[in-house]
Amino acid sequence: MSNFPRGLRVLLRDIHWTLLFKTLIFAAVWLYLPFWLFLAVAFWFYLSPLFRPTRFMILFLAILFFAAVLSRDFFSAAALGTLFYLVLGAKDIILIRRAEAYEAAVIILILLAFLVAFSHVERWNEKMPFLWLMIPAIFVFFLLRSFLRYRHQFYGSDNSFNIKKAEVIAALISFVVWQLSIALIFLPIDFLHQTAALFLFAVVSLEFLIDETFGTLSKKRTFFYFASFFIMAVAILASAYS
Repeated sequence: MSNFPRGLRVLLRDIHWTLLFKTLIFAAVWLYLPFWLFLAVAFWFYLSPLFRPTRFMILFLAILFFAAVLSRDFFSAAALGTLFYLVLGAKDIILIRRAEAYEAAVIILILLAFLVAFSHVERWNEKMPFLWLMIPAIFVFFLLRSFLRYRHQFYGSDNSFNIKKAEVIAALISFVVWQLSIALIFLPIDFLHQTAALFLFAVVSLEFLIDETFGTLSKKRTFFYFASFFIMAVAILASAYS
């Protein structure tokens, strides 16, 4: 107990208060104020200081896209705020584990993409849903490619890294995402379980892709990925049909 005040002080000291303050303003303005004002605040925070804005531009533009299409509620505000915290913290070199922050932002964006896609799929039944479902798959490809390039730059040069090979694997993953999303819309399950199943595949594939392209994939890891996917997929489908 005697160490609690000191531990609390260390915890409070490690919090990036300026970044947290900007994030709260970002989320509050989106939730309560006109969208044009939100855009002005978002661009001001992102471009000030004007430091490496292009490196994280794809993530920033993706955040603005979801800010435009998501319904204004606290869940969406929390998701957008978390994304902005990660992107701004990595861009301004505030966060130490910036590659991990980039990966976390990619994972959240993929989740939001699948949620939006499956929650609106009923509106696309008469408008070729197969083609519409290509959009989140293409989005996944560009997110994966941008993350791999950033991770390679962040950890320095490595002769084992092959960007062409990484892009081919990312394209294959995106194609499977598209095919799996088509299969899921024919199952009699709600959009939340559809999202969970596709999100599970995307996350496992992302971790597999990282290990494969950076030379850390082993038989043990491969078995772990396939076993984790199988067990959790069965759990999701069992929950959907129960």
